[in-house]
Amino acid sequence: MVVVQMLSQFTREFWTKCVKEDKHRPDGRALLEYRNIGLNIGTLSHCDGSAVVKLGSSIAVCGVKSELLTSIQQVDKLKMTVFTAYHHDHTTDSLCTERLNALFKQSPVVDTDQLWVIPDKMCWILYVDCISLTPSMSFDACILATTAALRNAQLPTIKVNSDGVPEVTNRSKTYLSLSSFPLSVTMAVIDHIIIVDPSQEELKICSDTVCIKSFPLGSISIEGTSSDNDDIEKCMQAAPKLFLTLKALLNSVCGHC
Repeated sequence: MVVVQMLSQFTREFWTKCVKEDKHRPDGRALLEYRNIGLNIGTLSHCDGSAVVKLGSSIAVCGVKSELLTSIQQVDKLKMTVFTAYHHDHTTDSLCTERLNALFKQSPVVDTDQLWVIPDKMCWILYVDCISLTPSMSFDACILATTAALRNAQLPTIKVNSDGVPEVTNRSKTYLSLSSFPLSVTMAVIDHIIIVDPSQEELKICSDTVCIKSFPLGSISIEGTSSDNDDIEKCMQAAPKLFLTLKALLNSVCGHC
């Protein structure tokens, strides 16, 4: 136990020295530099839209599936869930699903009126499932994957035949119309120094974490453990440039969507 505590203290002191005095992190990144980010879309052929995000060692996969419903009364036309593939931490899954729903439904990102095929009679319902393929779930990766998958999603065209019966055709598809492209940026605080996209090691030694989420019309939402106003202000100042980095990646990959 003593050895573990000594190693923990040594790690904290080493990390703190790196970020505070040397202005870089042990993995070579600058304080406000992301790990390598990879984004691919349309990789899941059985989905109407999909995306895979690799953020450092974290991998998130999101798929969007559509279903045509009739005899509609009140229906939630956008259902979102988050799963972890490597462990069954239902508390973590539920929390991430709640956060994901809050970001995408409160905005709202998808105008559900476009999902009506015949008003009050027939509509599309979207199932959006995001899965973390690594034990170290990155909420930022999940958000980016979900946004990219929705931007990649296409719905089949519906035609009404001579008998008044709607028919689905896969020959012609239409991209979803999104009102905005939500993103999130997670930052950690180490001795009042702000770093972005913290690794698992950095999360273990940081004093606080702050997650800043973007909404339509430039509005943002903040959640986290920091109660220090100066630290939160530093995160707020850093966020716009970080969002531009993520938006540039999203636009370069999904520009046609």
